[in-house]
Amino acid sequence: MKKKSEAEKDKGKGKEIKLKDMIFEKKELRVPLVLPESKEDFEIFWKTKPIADSRYYEIENLYASGMNLFKFLEPQGWIDFFKMNNSVYPDVVRSFYYNAIVHPDKNLIISFVKGLELQLTPEAISHCLKIHCEGNMLYGSSWYDALQIKKDELILDFLLKE
Repeated sequence: MKKKSEAEKDKGKGKEIKLKDMIFEKKELRVPLVLPESKEDFEIFWKTKPIADSRYYEIENLYASGMNLFKFLEPQGWIDFFKMNNSVYPDVVRSFYYNAIVHPDKNLIISFVKGLELQLTPEAISHCLKIHCEGNMLYGSSWYDALQIKKDELILDFLLKE
C-alpha cells in the first residue's frame, strides 16, 4: 500500500475557516407590499382608499348617552374586543385587500402581504380577537333577512335603554 504524501493529503483542502471568524454583511431584504408589476394599478386605484383608524370605545359613556350596547356585546363576549386599542397600518391593510382572493363557499380569504400568506377564517378572527366563534354563521348584507330581523328595529333597539 502506497502512503500518500503530505501534499496529496491536503489536496483540495483549504485552511479551515470557523464560523466565528467570518464577517457577514447584514443585508435587509425588503419585500414590497405589492408586486412590482402590480404597483401602478395599486397606486392608482388602492393607495387612495380610506382606512379607518383603530377606535377605542368607552361603552359606559355610550350607555350613559343612550346607546345600550351591553345587551348585544356582553352575551357574545365582545366587550374586550370593543375596548382594544391597536395601531393600524393603512398601506398594509390596503395591500391585504388588494391581494385578497375570496372563497365565499369556504368562508375563507387568502391574501399575501410582504411575501407572507395570510388565511383569514371566522375561527382565525375569533382566535386573534379572543371572541367566541359559535352559533349562526351569517355574512354579508342579507343576514338581517336570514334571521328575520328588521334593520330599523335593531337600530332602535340599540338606542333604547333597558
